[in-house]
Amino acid sequence: SYSIYVHIDLESPSISVLSPENNTHFVSNTSVLVVHVEIEYYDNYGVDRVEYSINGSGWVVTSGTTVDLTLYSDGLYILCFRIYDIAGNTNETKVVFTVDFPASFTVNFDYNNVWINSPNISFSWSSTHIDRVYLYINGELRDVLDSNGVLTLTLGEGIWNITLVAVGYNDRIVRTLWAKIDLTPPSVEIVSPVNNTEIYAVGNYTEVEIEVSVGDNVGVERILLTYRNTTFEIGETATIILPVGEHTIYITAVDKAGNEKTVALHI
Repeated sequence: SYSIYVHIDLESPSISVLSPENNTHFVSNTSVLVVHVEIEYYDNYGVDRVEYSINGSGWVVTSGTTVDLTLYSDGLYILCFRIYDIAGNTNETKVVFTVDFPASFTVNFDYNNVWINSPNISFSWSSTHIDRVYLYINGELRDVLDSNGVLTLTLGEGIWNITLVAVGYNDRIVRTLWAKIDLTPPSVEIVSPVNNTEIYAVGNYTEVEIEVSVGDNVGVERILLTYRNTTFEIGETATIILPVGEHTIYITAVDKAGNEKTVALHI
């Protein structure tokens, strides 16, 4: 005769997470975080396997009672464990924790708060652990940008406030730029001598006093006098020694944005 023994197991195995505690908040000062997880489990007849899944990813079989998770991104993590005994009974448990990495946000704009004479401005930005960047122009939301990038804006004449708000999992970093655009050239007028004036010289040379009037909406940076192949900076009055003959002198006004206007004086 033969004896057949059948073991019937209807009891699910047990499994629990010992550490970290549920809803633990990890703050890392580096770009990588290793989370050490400890579990315990039991079955009256024997465990077949234990596996885990992070945030709904594929299941990974593990052995022993510890798991080390290497994490590079901050946010909410749901770590699920699933156990099977040798009879096929199963049980699950999970632990929820959050990770916060240090965020950084850098903006490069060569002409911040500097007058320029172009309507096109370009700036770039880079970040770590930032999800998106909000672009505000003069307080109005214009766009939602990627965490890294380059942008060219076409703006009109005037002073523009450009604010970039970088947002991460638990971070908010604000950077403010000022674009100052001036497309209007300065005004320049030769007050004296009058154009085409004939000046009488005593000898072969004479001194000529030149008086100019300049103006600009943002400010005149410098006044230049050019005679023949020589250019030098002057004030609103200048004295130049000229030989007898016909001469053309050029006066150029340059504003703070680099706009220029030139007038000619024939004497």
